[in-house]
Amino acid sequence: MQPLPPVVEKPLCDGDSRRSWRSLGVSIVVHSILLAVLALMIHTTVSSPSISLVMTNEIATQVEAPIGPPVEIAPPEPPPVELPVIKPRVLEPLPEIDPVNPRMGTLAANAQPTGAIAKPADEIEFFGARASGDHFVFILDNSYSMKARNKGRYRRACNELLRSVKELDERQRYSVILFSWATAPMYYASNARYRIAEGNHVAELRDWIVNATLGPGTDPRRALSLASHLNPDAVFLLTDGDFNQPQEFRADSGWVDEHGNGFSTSMEHGIEMMFVEKQIPVHTFAFENPFSKEDVQQISQLSGGTFRYVPTSDLKPIDFDRFKLILGKVDQSSRPGPDRLRFAHNLIRDGELAFAEYLIRPLVADELQSQYDRNRLTSLNQILESELGDTRLEDFPIPTDGYQ
Repeated sequence: MQPLPPVVEKPLCDGDSRRSWRSLGVSIVVHSILLAVLALMIHTTVSSPSISLVMTNEIATQVEAPIGPPVEIAPPEPPPVELPVIKPRVLEPLPEIDPVNPRMGTLAANAQPTGAIAKPADEIEFFGARASGDHFVFILDNSYSMKARNKGRYRRACNELLRSVKELDERQRYSVILFSWATAPMYYASNARYRIAEGNHVAELRDWIVNATLGPGTDPRRALSLASHLNPDAVFLLTDGDFNQPQEFRADSGWVDEHGNGFSTSMEHGIEMMFVEKQIPVHTFAFENPFSKEDVQQISQLSGGTFRYVPTSDLKPIDFDRFKLILGKVDQSSRPGPDRLRFAHNLIRDGELAFAEYLIRPLVADELQSQYDRNRLTSLNQILESELGDTRLEDFPIPTDGYQ
């Protein structure tokens, strides 16, 4: 066996060398790309769970917060509200009365079944006027003019007052002040005070007002001052005359402050200070005298109260002696027309309407000399037509000695 021939290494030429390096470069590039793709795939695979975890943790933080002990969250306090001042004291039309509970008014009919019992309004009624509250002051005129109709005018006012306070209960209080030029607090006390509506209060009040002494003049300023200082829910002021002031100083007349110091001011300014600023309504009554309307109507308008005219309830003539004296003076007068008008005015003021109508019946406006008298006759006839109607003096029994 012959030995194999020796292997002779063939040297590489330049062309072969360049092909070998190019192949190596391509291989490196391809492997680099593969490594980059593989790295990107590995990075994506590893990063995705991390993003998902972060999102999951944020959601869990928002939704599934750690549960601790319950915390009571107080509701936000509402902003302070300034409540308007209510004046329940202003008079209103009478409500419909519930037959089961008359004091409930319309509340019983309109009540809702909330389980709570509606509280009846604390009301008082005086000559048809009604006010709400639990503190009231009555100011009554006890001047000489209240003796009209054989003091029947004063008795009528007292009877209505007694009836009114009798309807109050032990939760309510009242005070009464009489006035002429003098001023008399209830029971002639040194100052005005309240009386609780309990026990024998009606009998005590009756004894005092029935036996009270009437006096001259009609000045309610001191009585209004004392009423204001009591800070009531409502004031009732009744008078039958035009207001007038004494010519000389009186310690029991005129405006007075809470310390008892007197001061001078107009009626309008006094009402502003005493009642308007305190929001106390004064309900006024022109009592059986149509000529007394203006003064008290101004007080009620200023204070936020209401005004009522209370006409004479009984048309029966009373004072025949006075009427006969008037007829005698007219027969002797040189100016019978104006005198008849003047006397008729005074008779109407005192509630003697039938006498007044008889006295001016013969007068004819065209026969009166002055326009003032003609206007006065028209005004008096209008009042008599409104209050007397078709009633005449001849409709009543005539005294045995007659009146002509």
